[in-house]
Amino acid sequence: PWLILSEVFPVEVIGAASALATAVMWLCAFFVCAAFRSLQAILGASSVFAIFGGFCLTCFVFVTALVPETKGKTVEEVLALLRARASHFGLCGPPTANEERPRSPMSLRV
Repeated sequence: PWLILSEVFPVEVIGAASALATAVMWLCAFFVCAAFRSLQAILGASSVFAIFGGFCLTCFVFVTALVPETKGKTVEEVLALLRARASHFGLCGPPTANEERPRSPMSLRV
């Protein structure tokens, strides 16, 4: 998460957005640590690791589908790619006139 923060937020909001993203990340880490022993006692270690593995798999699919390659691109180009991919999956409105909408799911590969 640390590397991509500087590449997905516009310069105008990078400080506040990075602070919020970092706070959310640490909050999630706290909940994982706080819930682990209770879940392990209730479900067993293998079930808890399977649940966390499922979350990791979901994150992998999300990143593979929606996070573009940013090498050699400006922040504006990266944001346009993110908006285009998000609108393809119905996560936001349609792309603006300057943004290209992906033509097929195969074009979404990173």
